[in-house]
Amino acid sequence: VNYAYRGDKLGLSLGVYGNGVDNEGKVNNYVNYNTAGRVWYSAVNTDETAVMLGLNSMFQSMKDNQEDPLTPSYSYSAYAVNKQFNIGVELFLQYKSVYLAAEYLNASFEFENAPSSKYVTTDALSAELVWNVTGEKTYYDAQYGVYGGVTVANPVSEGGLGALQLVARYSYADNQDNYLLGTEDYTLGINWLPEDNVKVLLGYSKVTDKDFA
Repeated sequence: VNYAYRGDKLGLSLGVYGNGVDNEGKVNNYVNYNTAGRVWYSAVNTDETAVMLGLNSMFQSMKDNQEDPLTPSYSYSAYAVNKQFNIGVELFLQYKSVYLAAEYLNASFEFENAPSSKYVTTDALSAELVWNVTGEKTYYDAQYGVYGGVTVANPVSEGGLGALQLVARYSYADNQDNYLLGTEDYTLGINWLPEDNVKVLLGYSKVTDKDFA
């Protein structure tokens, strides 16, 4: 069940949902109970500039009646997750052919059979900077609060050279306990788009495991 409101500047989407899974007879009754929501505000949206702030959240409660509790069917690590709560903050800034997108996420987990603390909180951050070197503007829809993709101004099929993008990205996940993996990731890339919906990527990434898991 979902409700959505989409205005010229403000939008929101709220939902409640659930599901049951039978994993080839191994799980008798595995059920998710979930709520999720997102609110976004397009402070500026012109032909040259876009500024969007967003807030999202999700709560998930899981029930697993599996006969063997030591081999959980649903887990992020060696331990089964009973409950999960996420809250995130989003930012999108665009000026002409350059945009910056970032998100911060705080996630809290309740584990069923962890040997020490049952509650774990972790933080994650990602940010990407993209420059459309050939001048295209990245698509942004204020009513849905979504962005991504470009319309190639000079496609190869029409005698052009396509579109070129330079990309830099950073992401980080913090592990305060040894139940979840902590990582740090740096990425540099060049994207070539000969046509709309066609992309060739050349990238270099350095990924570091920050914590034992």
